[in-house]
Amino acid sequence: MAKQSRHNILLWEARARHCLTQSQLAEIADVTPKTVQRWESGKSTPRAYSLQKLCMYFNDTPEGLGFHNPREEEDGEQTNDPGAGSSQHSTFSIHLILLIAGGIVMLGVIAAVLRLLQ
Repeated sequence: MAKQSRHNILLWEARARHCLTQSQLAEIADVTPKTVQRWESGKSTPRAYSLQKLCMYFNDTPEGLGFHNPREEEDGEQTNDPGAGSSQHSTFSIHLILLIAGGIVMLGVIAAVLRLLQ
């Protein structure tokens, strides 16, 4: 997991808006409460699978939840660490995953409705 340089206020705010505890958010993201604490404290960032679950639950983008490209410093310059962000997918990939997941969910809903109509 890539390091963040500051607390993730946006994730904390999203959790607070939905009146969730760290334990409840951990269940949603399929991680431990300690992992959620590490995300909010800026010590780590979620893996793609967990980030997808967070984005779907909060109906937001990774950036909207405070997760940015780990290769970018606060001043916008690139880091010299070639391994920085190696476990992260690009924003495009995450958006594509969310789009596909949404399509799969929609197909399931349509199939359920068709079964009810028969």
